[in-house]
Amino acid sequence: MTENEMEKPAGLGGLIAKFVKELVQREFTQQLSEIKQDLLRANYMYHWPMDDAKESSAPIFESNVEVEGESIPLPPPICRAGYSPDDDRHYLEWGKYDHDMIMTLIERHHGIKEHMSILDWGCSSGRVLRHFIKEQEQFHWKLSGTDIQAFLVEWMRRYFPNDIQVMTGSTFPHLPFKDSSLDVIYGISVFTHTKYLWDFWLAELSRVLKPGGLCIQTVQCEFAWDFYHTNKELDWVKENHPTSMLEQPEMDTDFFFYGDAVVSQTFYKEEVIKKYWNRYMTVLELLPPPEKFSFQNWIVLKNS
Repeated sequence: MTENEMEKPAGLGGLIAKFVKELVQREFTQQLSEIKQDLLRANYMYHWPMDDAKESSAPIFESNVEVEGESIPLPPPICRAGYSPDDDRHYLEWGKYDHDMIMTLIERHHGIKEHMSILDWGCSSGRVLRHFIKEQEQFHWKLSGTDIQAFLVEWMRRYFPNDIQVMTGSTFPHLPFKDSSLDVIYGISVFTHTKYLWDFWLAELSRVLKPGGLCIQTVQCEFAWDFYHTNKELDWVKENHPTSMLEQPEMDTDFFFYGDAVVSQTFYKEEVIKKYWNRYMTVLELLPPPEKFSFQNWIVLKNS
């Protein structure tokens, strides 16, 4: 018998043994990866560092994308955090659409005033923040952005104007702003991934907002749940959501959280999120998902 023949599984028993071995290996690899992540996140102050190395140098980014009429280059695909990495026009349109939505809500609930301070909480690589340069120039708005992904913030530091403040944050609820110093804080798909300390984060956002300031966030409610159930066979959906959730056609619990402190998915029933979040700031409205680009609800809160 040759060496290759000895390695071949014999019959049904061999196939079962091979299957069990591969299953155990996959499970062990997954558990090892989770343990490594849990240990490393504490070392990195619960954010995504630019790299996992002991010695870190300035990263070398892929080439930017220059678009006529845009004062800031578009980030390379690797720096877009999944937002239209292969479609520059769609990337710009999506960011402008969200900007316009935010401006509509500011005008409706706060009013457009000069010298306002705006924070993009979870700014990625500036997909939405870039579109506020017009308001910065016209109304002298102070723009800031923060994100837990240091690689993306480093790209912004290099290519965004110096008068737009950008910084790397942490999943721990603290912001480097004085009490009552911001007029508007918006976050696109941030609370959708905030499994832990969401209430602490709402209290922290309230602390840095001025009285009457707005907190504008997107959240996942029943509509998003239905979207994932309908599209449960898509690879990116299966990779980020548990089977126990995807097999449920309707959301049958007040809220559902999945994942860990760095990568997670959160869902609330519409009536529940309005009741819970109203403890921290006044909920002005919970809007259905927009007609384009997203399946997330928009919630608007006013600080006391």
